[in-house]
Amino acid sequence: METNRWKMMAVTGFAALGGVMWSQVLAPRDAVGYPSGAAVSYGSNPVFSVGGYLDFFGATDTLSIGLSGHDAIVTDVVLTTGSDCNNIHGTSHVEFRDSTNTLAWFAVGLREDSVSGTSALIVSSESGIRVAEGESLTLQVTNQIYSFESCPATITAGVFYTLSGYYAEP
Repeated sequence: METNRWKMMAVTGFAALGGVMWSQVLAPRDAVGYPSGAAVSYGSNPVFSVGGYLDFFGATDTLSIGLSGHDAIVTDVVLTTGSDCNNIHGTSHVEFRDSTNTLAWFAVGLREDSVSGTSALIVSSESGIRVAEGESLTLQVTNQIYSFESCPATITAGVFYTLSGYYAEP
């Protein structure tokens, strides 16, 4: 029996092509996961937003954003500084903590003069800062004033904050 070389090459080519195709189908792939945001949250309005003001000279604010049966995930943080003095320079550190742990630290500058104005820090995080079920989130400001000139006897300076996120199952 005589073998046709063209038939053998065609069969070999189809076998190789089939092998390549199956190796692509069966090849392991990297797992990819994305925070699903509101899809893992509860209720008809699973998002929250809260804002406030912290005095630059060592203020603390406690936010009750945790709900029973749900963790609060803070995904967006906006911190800005402001003062009623037009010539003040300093740094403010803002600590985010629950009853046992520091969850995040941020630093914002305070520089108000005729040229620069105030500073802003905007953080958007897909994974977020988790506040456990039933916990409160405490924001505490510590600072260091470098200089202030021609200011009133009592200076008003502080950090304005806005936090937003969603509720998730623990």
